[in-house]
Amino acid sequence: MVRGINYSVRQMFPLTDGAGYKLFGANIYPHPPWWGFLLRRNMNIQSGFFYHIKDAFFEEVQDNSLMANKEDGNYRPHYLAIQDSQNPGIYWMVPVSSKFEKYQNIYSRQVARYKKCTKIVLGKCGGWDAAFLIQNAFPTTADYFDHIHTSKGVPLSLHDSTAKLIAENLSYNIRLHKRGIPLFYTDIDRIYHLMEEKLK
Repeated sequence: MVRGINYSVRQMFPLTDGAGYKLFGANIYPHPPWWGFLLRRNMNIQSGFFYHIKDAFFEEVQDNSLMANKEDGNYRPHYLAIQDSQNPGIYWMVPVSSKFEKYQNIYSRQVARYKKCTKIVLGKCGGWDAAFLIQNAFPTTADYFDHIHTSKGVPLSLHDSTAKLIAENLSYNIRLHKRGIPLFYTDIDRIYHLMEEKLK
């Protein structure tokens, strides 16, 4: 069953439900299959970084509602990772899209209709306008991390205020999900259970 998330970006921020959150980052490079176990035991935690996910995750999970791991056949998307508060071996991956105008329009329609939008966060990634798609978030484990996302050889990081907003919105949507309000495109309960089983 889906739990919660654990978040901090250089400091802890108080939240209404008393939960804590932790954005994480790690020096992750292409590695053999057994490396996931060592990675979980030797995680070098940093704040606000992005990662690419192995094809193996999508092949094993077999969920058509997940965003494709390649865009236009040659671009592998990157994800912001947020650690789960109940199971530190599980991380929530929030896709980052460069299709800013598309999601800006969706965001504006949501705000016009509901006065707010918690499924999409608009911000910057590497100096470019980007949309953080909480509605497409999913849980995974370190075994499926391929490598850290870089620009000109330097790992990209996220501004604290944007990171805080993403984590808060993700937490809010997970709480609504637990109450039976469907806000995620994918079956996060099934995937979460699969990841729990993998960690045993």
